[in-house]
Amino acid sequence: MSPTPAEQLQPARPRPRQINTRRSPLGRWLALLFLLGLGAAAYLYWPLMQRLGSELHTDAGERRSIRLADGTTLHLGSASAINADLRGRTRQLQLVQGRVYLEVMLDGRAMEVTVGDARVQVFGTRLQVARHAGHDELVVLNGKAMVIQRGEQRMVSAGERVTFDGASIGPVLKADLKATDGWRIGQ
Repeated sequence: MSPTPAEQLQPARPRPRQINTRRSPLGRWLALLFLLGLGAAAYLYWPLMQRLGSELHTDAGERRSIRLADGTTLHLGSASAINADLRGRTRQLQLVQGRVYLEVMLDGRAMEVTVGDARVQVFGTRLQVARHAGHDELVVLNGKAMVIQRGEQRMVSAGERVTFDGASIGPVLKADLKATDGWRIGQ
C-alpha cells in the first residue's frame, strides 16, 4: 500500500526534544545545605522569634513592669515574653519564655496562665511563674494557685512552690520567698 497524495504532502512532524530529567548531584547537595542552614538558623533564633512575636517582652538584661487594663501588674524578668487576653470571662496569660511576677487585681473574673502544656489557675493576688530549661515553676506569695497538666493537679498556697514539666507535676515544697522576689527588686 502506497501513501495517498494527501499523506505525502503533510509536513513532517518534528521529533519531540528529550529533556534531561536527571538532576545534578551538585544541585541536590546545594539544596540540602540550604535547608540544613535554614533549619539551624530557625533553631538558633527560635527564642528570639518567640519573644519578638509576643505582645509583651523584654530583652536580655531588661526588666519591665506593665499594668494591664484590668489593673493587674506584670513584672517581666530578663529575656521574657508573655501574651495577654483579658477579653473573656477568663483573663488569659501565656508565658512564652522567661519569668513573670504577677500582682493580680481581683475583678470577679478568673485568671489563668498557660505555661507550655500546663495551666495555672490563679486564686490569689501575688505569684511568680517561670520557665527554666527542662521544667517550669510556680511560686505563690499570697493567696493560692492550682497547676493543671495532663489530668494531674496540685494546689499551691502562699509560701509554697511547685515545679512541673511536660510529663508530671512535682511535690509542693516550701518556697524561699526572698530568693523568689530578689530579681524583681534588683538583688
